[in-house]
Amino acid sequence: MKRLTLLTKCIWLLVVLLFSSSVWAGIEGEPAEENASETESAIKTWSMDDPLVWDDFQASPAGGRFAAQTVWSWQSQNRMLVNCSQASGQPWRCVASLDTPLVQAIFLKEFSWVTASGRLSRDLLAHEQGHFDLVEVFARRMTSDLNALQVTVENDDRLQAETESFNALDEAAQALINQWSDQAIAEQERYERETNHGTVRSAQTRWQAQIRSLLIQTDPTSVSNS
Repeated sequence: MKRLTLLTKCIWLLVVLLFSSSVWAGIEGEPAEENASETESAIKTWSMDDPLVWDDFQASPAGGRFAAQTVWSWQSQNRMLVNCSQASGQPWRCVASLDTPLVQAIFLKEFSWVTASGRLSRDLLAHEQGHFDLVEVFARRMTSDLNALQVTVENDDRLQAETESFNALDEAAQALINQWSDQAIAEQERYERETNHGTVRSAQTRWQAQIRSLLIQTDPTSVSNS
């Protein structure tokens, strides 16, 4: 005889990566509930139909030789599901997975800035959009991996099996996020290096075409997406 139990919990994953033309820093955090509406207005979720405009860059310029800074992040609020069953005479078997996770690329308006002279350059805005588009590419890759993620734990004690499977999934999900974060940072740095912060026109054109191709390849609505 088989008995089933279902454990649902909510987890909030937020990785904020500060990226400018020279440095980045990592921050982890959770937005306070009472400031949820303020947080919403302070971010811009990536959308093909809603590209960056200079008014999105709301922080004061930090000075130095760079004309703009883009601050980007990922966010995802997911339910963690644990499905447990027990065959006669066997230990409890718990399978943990995420309930249709969706990682979103977001632009942090209050930390991103542009100088007065930078606002006059369409090429610079296209370069900053390239940063944001790359964030979306990696958000889609993370979403795909998190959707496929599943861990199984067996234990004679049902509660222990549930707890262990929950913790194992949480650890595996964080490892995936860290892995993709490292790769995304490296790709952002390569983008800056090869385009020399958007000033090498031929390299910028090549990167824009490459990023467009990556967006098509990772489009979750595309049947050809692999």
